[in-house]
Amino acid sequence: MRGRVFYGVVAGSCALLTFCVGDGNGVEGDGGADVTMSEGGGDVVSPIDAPAEPPAQGFTLSLSPTHVTADPGDTNISVTIDVNRASGFSENVSFTIASPPPHVTPTTPGDTGNAGTTSVFTLTVDAQAAKGDVSLQVEGKSASWSATATLPIHIGSLLQVGAGTFTVPAYANAVIVKAWGAGGGGSNGDNANNGGAGGYASATIPVSSGSNLEGIPATGGSFINPTNCQASGTGGGGGGGFTALRMSGTNTYLLIAGGGGGGGVSGSAFGGAGGGASGQSGAGTYCYGGPGTQAQGGTTGGCTTNGQIPGGSGSQYAGGNAYMYFIYCDGGTSAGVPGGGKGGTIEYSGSAAAGGGGGVYFGGAGGGESLPFGGSGGGGSGYLSTDAGTLTTGSGVTPPATNDPDYALCPSGAGVGGAGSTADAGATAGGPGCIVVRLPKP
Repeated sequence: MRGRVFYGVVAGSCALLTFCVGDGNGVEGDGGADVTMSEGGGDVVSPIDAPAEPPAQGFTLSLSPTHVTADPGDTNISVTIDVNRASGFSENVSFTIASPPPHVTPTTPGDTGNAGTTSVFTLTVDAQAAKGDVSLQVEGKSASWSATATLPIHIGSLLQVGAGTFTVPAYANAVIVKAWGAGGGGSNGDNANNGGAGGYASATIPVSSGSNLEGIPATGGSFINPTNCQASGTGGGGGGGFTALRMSGTNTYLLIAGGGGGGGVSGSAFGGAGGGASGQSGAGTYCYGGPGTQAQGGTTGGCTTNGQIPGGSGSQYAGGNAYMYFIYCDGGTSAGVPGGGKGGTIEYSGSAAAGGGGGVYFGGAGGGESLPFGGSGGGGSGYLSTDAGTLTTGSGVTPPATNDPDYALCPSGAGVGGAGSTADAGATAGGPGCIVVRLPKP
């Protein structure tokens, strides 16, 4: 929803919000003000139109859409000219577009006839157009009246790829966000279990022009070969971190894509994939990590025998850590950032080595100990601040939406679950997260 701003001309030089007749006596426009509507406790703002009143004389012009975002090479962008006629005004209105900006080519609008209310023209943006703000002016004339309207054009819909802060451009009132969470790390051990893939989140999110936003792509979970343990290179993978968009400098998250759980050392202990309203549970029989949901972090399941020890539970914005058999053999740096749970390492052959939980809105649980095995981590959940959007869970080591054209802008292997290995320190890290932010286009 957008507010409208009308422009007009007087004979000689014409002021904004003034509509003109041939004798040069200006008539004030309707002065309809924008109305702002706050959503989500004031964190996002979207303007709505005030009802338009008919002019006292002649006609006024407005354009729909009120502004255009286009990429270089876009064609056939349709713009409607709305003619708001005064009561009894029945003159033909014809239109010209004076001095269009470089690299933007409009078609010629047709006239409205003596009672018409709309006309349409299209725009083509040259493939060599530079990113930035331009505008064109539409002038309508009849036998006794003239009015103008200005169309702001923002060239370049891509705002951000990856980490960093940015400001929403003028005229924009929403952003399109696509995000992939990071994959969990694979485990090192006799069973070579993979980590889970990260999830996918996308939405068109209302924001106010001038808002400062921050994109936070995650790092993947991994197994770090410990240097202070007698056993070499055996352990569970860390959970992948979550990818997010938030209001810069705050903890107000607008969108989160969940991270995958780390692989464990027990038979078939693959890490659970992240994302969706709920992540996936870690696979396997022994002490596997449960998924995070929209309401709570995951807890460890499958620990039913005396002596089995569960891993840490997930919490908001953090995956649970795996059970550590010897704390001074902690794989520490194996957790994905932000929010991934740590994977466990072992001190002696035959001891437990569990995978860490995936980080997200609510994180998955870490794997627990079930001698001589360690369970896998669960995936974390995604989050949307708006009802209109998509949360999708990964499948195995494969993240969702890899066929989306914007996925090609991401780092290689984004969101992929790490591969397990039976060789010392041979397991691979989960793929990093990725975030792409665009402006909506007509």
